[in-house]
Amino acid sequence: VYEPGIPSNAVPVNPQVFAEVDAAVAAYASGALPAGWSRWTTDERLRFLNRLPREQNKARLDELERAFGLNGIGNNEVLFAWLSLAVANRYEPAVPALERFLERQGRRKFVRPLI
Repeated sequence: VYEPGIPSNAVPVNPQVFAEVDAAVAAYASGALPAGWSRWTTDERLRFLNRLPREQNKARLDELERAFGLNGIGNNEVLFAWLSLAVANRYEPAVPALERFLERQGRRKFVRPLI
C-alpha cells in the first residue's frame, strides 16, 4: 500500500482462470450455450456477457434469457451486463427488467450507460 510494486505476499493470477469462459464465448458464436454458467462466479459471468459480440439477434438473446433467467438475476453487476447487451440490441423482452433496474438503482455507473 505504501510502496510501489506488487507486494511479495500477493497471490499470482492463474491465466487459466478464464479459459473455460473464453472457450464458451467462442462456442457461443457457433450456437452453443455455456454449460458452466450455474457454477461460474460473478467475474466469470461478467466476462462471458461482456465478451459476446455486441450485435445479437432476438433469437440468440431469447436463448440466453431462457437458459439463465437474466431478466430476473439478482446480481446487479451481471444484470447490468445483460441489460447493456439487451439495450444495444433493442431487445424488447428485457424492457420490464430494465425499468425495474433503473427505478431502484441509484448508482450512476449503472444508470448513465443504460439511458
